[in-house]
Amino acid sequence: MSFVRGLGKYARLWIVPLGLVLVAFGAQKLARSCFDSLVHFRAPQFTVKPGGTAEPVSRVVLVVIDALRIDAFNNMRYLSSLKESGATFILKTGQLSITVPAAAVIATGAWPDVTGATTNWFEGSVRHDNLFSLAKDSGLTTVLAGGTGLFAGAATKTFVRKWKDAYITFDEETLTKTLEFLSEEPEFSYVHFTDTDEAGHEFGGASPEYQKYADHIDGLIERLHKSLREDTVLMVTSDHGQIDRGGHGGWEAVVTHVPLLLCGSMVKPGSYGMAEQTDIAPTVAALLGLPVPPYSQGRILADALNLGEQEGRLLELQVEHKEVFTRAYLEAIGADFERVRGETAPAPQEDAGAYWDRVLARGKAEKTAGARVRRIPLFLIVLVVPFLAFWYFKKRFRLSVGLPLGLSLLYFAVFYGIFFASGKTISFSSINYQDWLRKFLNETMLYAALSAIIVAIGLAFLARRRTRYETAQASVILAAFIAFLIIVQVDIFLLYNGPLLTRYIPNMFLAFKYYLDLASLVAIGVVSVILPLISMGTHRVIAGSSTRR
Repeated sequence: MSFVRGLGKYARLWIVPLGLVLVAFGAQKLARSCFDSLVHFRAPQFTVKPGGTAEPVSRVVLVVIDALRIDAFNNMRYLSSLKESGATFILKTGQLSITVPAAAVIATGAWPDVTGATTNWFEGSVRHDNLFSLAKDSGLTTVLAGGTGLFAGAATKTFVRKWKDAYITFDEETLTKTLEFLSEEPEFSYVHFTDTDEAGHEFGGASPEYQKYADHIDGLIERLHKSLREDTVLMVTSDHGQIDRGGHGGWEAVVTHVPLLLCGSMVKPGSYGMAEQTDIAPTVAALLGLPVPPYSQGRILADALNLGEQEGRLLELQVEHKEVFTRAYLEAIGADFERVRGETAPAPQEDAGAYWDRVLARGKAEKTAGARVRRIPLFLIVLVVPFLAFWYFKKRFRLSVGLPLGLSLLYFAVFYGIFFASGKTISFSSINYQDWLRKFLNETMLYAALSAIIVAIGLAFLARRRTRYETAQASVILAAFIAFLIIVQVDIFLLYNGPLLTRYIPNMFLAFKYYLDLASLVAIGVVSVILPLISMGTHRVIAGSSTRR
């Protein structure tokens, strides 16, 4: 009978681990649902019609060099020579800093939370008016050569890369096709060179090989530039950068800050500092005499252009557009446009466009804050229920929790030590190839499980003077504390952003950490089932060693 009671006592140890397994299952489902909500992002639905136009002032050739870093740009011989007579900017990209979302931003002037193109898994076409569709509606001819085919259906002439093509030779083909298309004198050409991205992924963004391919593209641009008509503005930029060891998509400045160079008779030479990737589309539209792209959130880079009599008209159209866009967007997310506008006073000497940007930001912030307030009760429940359970069991069974609590904090030091030592960072840029995402998360779960096991072994050593059952019990408390501390971090993210990504793209550093936390929670839930066995086994080995001594 005593054996049965003893067996029952040990069996009760697994009640909490089995509960943590259920938590792990829920964390896995939540992580998958949240990631799906990013891939299939539901952007606010609203319509903005194209506004008025000004007279065209030039043709435009826009060259996008995939994954070109600012330092590599500065080392490119021909482009560096063009900077002397051109205008340069540093552009801030959106997040995720990857190709398809950036292509949508460049062509529409809208950030990913408006276009809905948030990842490279985006399917279909961007429904928003863009440079190609506006040009088509205005009777202009356009070219799309190389890179992504996101807007291939809207261009007059198209040459799009098949991704099985060898990157070593493809940019040569892109240039050949571009020169062929330019012989028909299109008004707008979008040329996308891709070798630098492939080289960066394979060799790293700080490698000599990467610079070699950047220099090769530099030569292609020289040939392209020398073939252009005098009334053409050449714009050279990048969709995103590349980290030193290869990869992009994250928050690092080296991937979210990219160069922009403008050259041509309409350009005022100089270095103009920071701008945004959304500024490209309205600037191109102004040069071509197109309406401001209806969903654009950027501004015309008028300071760098000789627009003559057209400048006043273009800036007037830009302000009108920003007001229309701000109203449509805020109404789409349920904000009170009239109230927000009335409560936002213009600042002294503030640009009218900047004023409407502030109105938009305030309306979004108010809606976000309201959603957070509504999530507070659930946030508190998630925190309070486990805390009350801990308090009850501690009193009911007179549990000793000091050692497990201290070691649960040590777990995070061990986990992040292993995580960073493996070369990973809390950034999507750590995933060098997008099909490595599953591998990355599996490795994260392995690190979490390994860290929990290491700490559980340490617990057994420190608790060697206790009974084997007490050691096993302490390991269960350890797993529960680790899980709770991870849940606290997940809960904070959920308070600020909600369980799914809708309407807004959150800070992607925090979003990536949220995915890591959920992956770790899955691992802790699963490994908690064997932690009591590991701690008891370690305790037995230590006790046996002490007996022999």
